[in-house]
Amino acid sequence: MGYRYETHCHTKTGFPCGKNTGDELARWFKLLGFAGFFLTDHILRDEVVKLETKEAWEERVNRLCTGFEAAKKEADSLGLTVLQGWEYGYGWNHYLIYGLNRDWLMENRDTFTLGPVDYLHKCREDGAFVVHAHPFREGVTSSLLIPGETDGVEVLSGMRSDEANRHAEDYARSYGKFRQGGTDLHWVNHPRLCGMELDAPASSVKEYFEAVRAGAYGIFDIHPEIML
Repeated sequence: MGYRYETHCHTKTGFPCGKNTGDELARWFKLLGFAGFFLTDHILRDEVVKLETKEAWEERVNRLCTGFEAAKKEADSLGLTVLQGWEYGYGWNHYLIYGLNRDWLMENRDTFTLGPVDYLHKCREDGAFVVHAHPFREGVTSSLLIPGETDGVEVLSGMRSDEANRHAEDYARSYGKFRQGGTDLHWVNHPRLCGMELDAPASSVKEYFEAVRAGAYGIFDIHPEIML
């Protein structure tokens, strides 16, 4: 087995949809033998534009980052890598942003007033990698595909149907985007995990994407039996 990474997971600290804290996720991924994971809690355009003060924005950013910081502290003690990201939402269209941090968010509240094309362009201009998360969803009548401002596509999601994943695979291959797997994990003990298995360990976002762009990876789809 290579070095497995979960690329898409959530805490209950950063957004209400999660069921576990960051440190609980770190302990579970350690039990599973993973090399690391990305924390990608939600931050939605519609919620941000309703925040009226600088203080409200700072509180929101701090809440987003708390899950990551708890996970990193625990992961460091376990010899596990945890990397920061977030899931930007524009309606039902979600994009995983990797490589930026708390400081960038604090300084760029106004980017959330932009449309999604300009938002993603700004993120990438400032050094982020963008992956379109589960671009085709069951029960959603429209999908906003932005191939010019995304680096990759989540082609295998543990929370989506085989048909939705197949459409994502077709999209990625049509536009020459790198293909990523991710669970969209919201709680530990999830019955199906999808992610990336690298040929060598990655200790940073940059190292991870260098490996992916070089094709030094595989996509895994497993049904774990280890419970926390």
